[in-house]
Amino acid sequence: AVIAPEALGGGWHHLAAVLGTDLSMTLYVDAEAVASGVAKGFPGRPKSTLTLGGSSASFAGEGSPTPYSGLLDQLIIHHRPLDAAGILERFARPEILPDSETALLCTFDRGDARDESGNGTNGISTGVDSGKGRAGAALWFRAAAAPVAAGGRKAKGKDKGKAAGPGKDSYVEHKWETYVPIVTRAM
Repeated sequence: AVIAPEALGGGWHHLAAVLGTDLSMTLYVDAEAVASGVAKGFPGRPKSTLTLGGSSASFAGEGSPTPYSGLLDQLIIHHRPLDAAGILERFARPEILPDSETALLCTFDRGDARDESGNGTNGISTGVDSGKGRAGAALWFRAAAAPVAAGGRKAKGKDKGKAAGPGKDSYVEHKWETYVPIVTRAM
């Protein structure tokens, strides 16, 4: 894991995480490297979707995080590691979008998690509003949403309170080799 040494302050921040071909990991905050480490290997086929916002029930790491509360403007996943100059360029000019080599490009300008990379990895947004972003619109994680079970239905009975997740009736098809499924929700 790569963890920033301190929490983010108020206002807009640009976050970038880079996994190099040599397994080096670097975390950038506002175009400055703040933490680094070495990965144990390249990610294989994940067992769950990429979830933004979410709740601690859908968290896949260590600890007990709280759900994200705030605006999220742009999510870009590249097929290649960016160098420090590339990170600085994205930070300085977020309105200029990359034109190639993206696995996922979500500007959130239409108020949803639509993939604008051309790969068709459109996400599912639940309980998320939109607001003014740094460059266009942003997703606004601020309201509690009713739990959603797999298949997009409202959770009932024994499923109530459980986070939706992939399964045989999942609403997200996993094809990590070709695209990254993304789910945004506020809990």
